[in-house]
Amino acid sequence: MAKKKNNSVIGVTPIGRINWPFLVEPDLGRQYSDGKFKADIFWDAGEFKEAGKELRQAVLKVGRDFFKDDSLKLTDFKNPFKKGDDKENPGALAGTIYMTAKSKNRPTVLGANKTEWDLEKIRSLKSGDHVRFVVSVFPYSQSGGGVSVGLNAVQFAYEGESIGGGSAASVALLDEIKVELDDIDEGALDGDDDDEDL
Repeated sequence: MAKKKNNSVIGVTPIGRINWPFLVEPDLGRQYSDGKFKADIFWDAGEFKEAGKELRQAVLKVGRDFFKDDSLKLTDFKNPFKKGDDKENPGALAGTIYMTAKSKNRPTVLGANKTEWDLEKIRSLKSGDHVRFVVSVFPYSQSGGGVSVGLNAVQFAYEGESIGGGSAASVALLDEIKVELDDIDEGALDGDDDDEDL
């Protein structure tokens, strides 16, 4: 599964479901935005024990090499795998393992037939669709060090039920609305409204 590239290992995740995809534009303008292209991928926790074995081994190898300790377990250092049940409101992530992969550059997005998607097609990808990632598994030294994953490519596998998360899923919930300018408080337009931005 894994190939060495400099200090990182390149690997392919098992097929999972994508969540919060920022694949056309980087994540900007939100409270915790980091200006990166990124997406989460999640798997049923039970299924990931077997399906994610090679990916976990790649992360463990990079961690052991970085910390120079072959006795380490995944739980002994910071790693990209998170339990959905640990989230305050897990929602669709209940009973799952998930990870976030990021990149400074726009990742390649491919269809199931390995044809590269254009931006319009990428925008149609929604939270809940089934995909797999090509990732770079690499160590980092900040805050005590650990292992993270970079997002190199996303391959669409097949459509899944839409879940909350990501711009496509959010936009799909909206109908067109018509606003008459006469109905808008002129004070709000002039900046006289004391309400803070939401």
